Amino acid sequence: MKDNIYYRLVEELDYLGMDAMASKLERMLDEPSTFQMPPLAVLEAVVDEGFISKKEKTAQRLLKSGRLAGRMGDIDSLHSKNGRLYNEPVLEQVKALAFISNGKNVCVFGASNAGKSFLLSAIGREACLRGSRCLYTDYMMLMDELVTLRVSDVEAYKKKLRKYSSIPILIIDDFLSEDGTPEVVSVLFQLVKQRDEKHLPTLIGSQYDPGEWGQLLCGSQLRKGEADSIRRRLTGSAYIVEISLEGKQEM
Repeated sequence: MKDNIYYRLVEELDYLGMDAMASKLERMLDEPSTFQMPPLAVLEAVVDEGFISKKEKTAQRLLKSGRLAGRMGDIDSLHSKNGRLYNEPVLEQVKALAFISNGKNVCVFGASNAGKSFLLSAIGREACLRGSRCLYTDYMMLMDELVTLRVSDVEAYKKKLRKYSSIPILIIDDFLSEDGTPEVVSVLFQLVKQRDEKHLPTLIGSQYDPGEWGQLLCGSQLRKGEADSIRRRLTGSAYIVEISLEGKQEM
């Protein structure tokens, strides 16, 4: 009986230095009903309540600081249904948060009202619940803030740029929702370049195909090299999630 999985779990907890949890499990093993429970349920029953509380508080703090606390988004609902179609193999990798460990970007493309914001929110919320720090922001709001600071206060601009360049997961919704000026292109280039050099994932949602980015960013051909670099750094080797609506032409 002593080689039972429940007793091996006691030994493992004790080996890991989780004495309180090991002792609690040993007490539970005095009750015959314990052996009728699945091992995972037993493990959940012995997890220290303080640890659970701390984990939940950390998740709520991350959601709030990441501007995701009030946003809708449920990772379990992300699958093709009700006329909304995803390229499921890629979506499953994104849902598993594979982009965090390999430092890849995630680009979500789809027509207006396809559900890009919901998807980005769901992924961001899941990352926070698993303990990762994120920041969800709107493209125009982000660019307005950085461009304004660059003109009015260079030191404040550099500090803010360092902040956005260092956030473990940066989520930019409605990417390229406004045509870029040379100032916007320059700021965006610096942000994308610094995050790329640090191998930090950037998640974007856009209704524009990357082939259209050049015109949107620099229709006058100004900053063309930086615009090309932005596209290459964001989309090269990234996870590309496409959302299409049945009855509507795909991108």
